[in-house]
Amino acid sequence: MSLNSNLMIKSVSFALSVLLFVSISSTAWATTDLGTLGKPTVTIRPISGSPGTTVTITVSNLPDISNQSYPYPDLYLYLPFSKSFGTTVPSHCGGVDCFPVYTFGDAQNKNLAVRTITFTLFGVNNPSPVYLGGTENTICDVLMNNKTELRYSTLCNAHDQPNGTYNIQLAWALESNLDQNYVVASIPFNVTKGSPIVASPVINPSDQIIKEYQNNTISESQFENELKALGWNAEQIRQAAAVIGKLPQYENNNNPVPEFGPMASEVLIVSILSIITVTTIKRRSHL
Repeated sequence: MSLNSNLMIKSVSFALSVLLFVSISSTAWATTDLGTLGKPTVTIRPISGSPGTTVTITVSNLPDISNQSYPYPDLYLYLPFSKSFGTTVPSHCGGVDCFPVYTFGDAQNKNLAVRTITFTLFGVNNPSPVYLGGTENTICDVLMNNKTELRYSTLCNAHDQPNGTYNIQLAWALESNLDQNYVVASIPFNVTKGSPIVASPVINPSDQIIKEYQNNTISESQFENELKALGWNAEQIRQAAAVIGKLPQYENNNNPVPEFGPMASEVLIVSILSIITVTTIKRRSHL
């Protein structure tokens, strides 16, 4: 083989190697355009309050992100309140408390249900922590659809939340690097002096579903699917159905299931949710 032929083969091989490297590098460096993922609907009630005020945040109209490629995006909620005390729960969100309200995994599982987040501002008049299953629980803990996402222990009633304006943010962030994010909502919350402002009552979605099934306004499949969308497992759903007399062994029993008046029904639903919440907390404490 001539010298020129060898040089030509080497040149072609080098060119192919360069093209392969560029192709692989382009794939590795590809990133999700967070600005194109859409903007959910966010509401906060109330938008101001003094220490001890209960806050409710609702996130709805979540876009479907199941077709996104790696690195996958998640939707994070950023809460700045504990930063005032120089102590925050463990996080990687620039010193503020954060957690994902909607993930790529949720999208793949078609979990696009409304997220209802509740917590209470820090205040010296707040009740002390309560131990359940070896875990401290306070009214300041951040709950999403009745599941605890952030815990604050004795910080809940150790200090009053300082007066001022705090920006609550919702942002898309990459699972592989939370520093790469795109804010889709920034809502100011004003902490003031005075008596706590109690937010308007918010219907607990689980409570509402159980009541509707008990009153035969939704089907069994709707009852199960809607509770699953809120994160309930099969055993929790079975317990709820059993207590309101909706399991087959109760429905086929010759003894009729007692009817509950409005007040008794309220107590029954609260008992169901309390039992299931305690069961869930105990299971988590053993993980």
